[in-house]
Amino acid sequence: LGPCQRLAWPPDTGARRVTCWQAPSEIDGDRSGGPFAELLTRVVGEHLQSDVPLGLLLSAGTDSSAIALAMKDAGASPICLTLGMPGGDDESPEARDTALALGLAHERVPLTTGSVDDLLRDAAIAFDEPRIFGALLTQTAVSRAARARAKVV
Repeated sequence: LGPCQRLAWPPDTGARRVTCWQAPSEIDGDRSGGPFAELLTRVVGEHLQSDVPLGLLLSAGTDSSAIALAMKDAGASPICLTLGMPGGDDESPEARDTALALGLAHERVPLTTGSVDDLLRDAAIAFDEPRIFGALLTQTAVSRAARARAKVV
């Protein structure tokens, strides 16, 4: 299946691919975000009421970047934390650039191969039932770092 596709298999017609969403072929010049940007900023702002330091797990992706912008627009100044991966999978430079462009503090949290055993133990303790998803260890590593720097993430 391709991106945003699902397999539908009604008994009367047989199996077929169904596309749930497709990216627009072109984007107009308005990049303000309009009503959605206003709504996102308001909703994010409602979740920022805290008397302890705020943090944001910032990747190089669109989702966390949009949340970072909404936090900034709502008046927050979180510390942005990004897990630095060894080798070519490291997206921390792009995340750093996003944080800097928004005027937010950024910290790269390095993942070292020597910490994998500790991560496995911490993940097993944190999750009281078996979990399998691709980001389990990386999420545990960056969450461990966040705990030391911010109380609300």
